[in-house]
Amino acid sequence: MAIAERISDSVVILDVSGKLTKDEGAAVHAVVTTKLGEGASRFVVNLKQVNAVDSESADELIPLYTDVSDRGGKVALVRLGADDIAAASKLTTIFDVFVSEQGAIDAL
Repeated sequence: MAIAERISDSVVILDVSGKLTKDEGAAVHAVVTTKLGEGASRFVVNLKQVNAVDSESADELIPLYTDVSDRGGKVALVRLGADDIAAASKLTTIFDVFVSEQGAIDAL
């Protein structure tokens, strides 16, 4: 898994690729936590290039949502590319999920 960071319209975008497991979910959470500490408050986690999501990674991403919300921020996901619909469905009950990155940015 890889995480690439960039900024668009004051939104931190994390492009995640590869397999998203518990450890990788924790890594995404760690990046967001660091950015929150630096003053960022709007995040898009782009999962278009993720090819597998397990349920434990979903469990790691849910506290990410809580941490951002508790600090007055917002976070959205861009299209889940993973085939594991069960894990993906768990995320869609917590996060707003968008088809396009621009749609997510506009919603924040």
